Amino acid sequence: MDPLCSRTTLTSFYVAKSRVTDFSVLQHLTRLEYLHLGFCPGFTVEEAKNLKGLACLQHLNIIDNSLGTLGLQHVVKGCPNLTSLNMSGLKDMGVGLDLAPLSVLTRLKNLIISRVNTPSDGLGVLTTLRSLEELDISSTSLRVIEPHVQNWRLTRLASWEPPEFGAFRYPGLWVQTKRV
Repeated sequence: MDPLCSRTTLTSFYVAKSRVTDFSVLQHLTRLEYLHLGFCPGFTVEEAKNLKGLACLQHLNIIDNSLGTLGLQHVVKGCPNLTSLNMSGLKDMGVGLDLAPLSVLTRLKNLIISRVNTPSDGLGVLTTLRSLEELDISSTSLRVIEPHVQNWRLTRLASWEPPEFGAFRYPGLWVQTKRV
């Protein structure tokens, strides 16, 4: 057995900017709470299947990978208790990333989907995420409208364009509009 697998109390694993191509070790790190897989060209749709069984995982960073919608499905299936997901720059081979798989992450509080090519109506599927507190949709085609905000408990919103509602109606919401 791999010595890393025997460390059942390992709670953080950082593999960013790595040339690793075999992520099967992740299946054995069942107590993992934080995982950073950003900028890993070897983390493919097939390798995303190795996330199964990571029920303790709360924070996942998959920045700038080419997982696409199918890979995202493997992520949410394997990590159902995520509270923080950074998928900024996630690519879907030019067809647009479907955000529907995220709707099962009922504990998600922090979601970063900046620089993600997704259909303009993509936020509608996220209205089931009632625990969402922080959302970053900067550098996307997504627009937040009032029905979205009524479903979420947002305290922070980062967006390219101002939201289509009066911020004064939601005094606890900090809105940051930024152009990248």
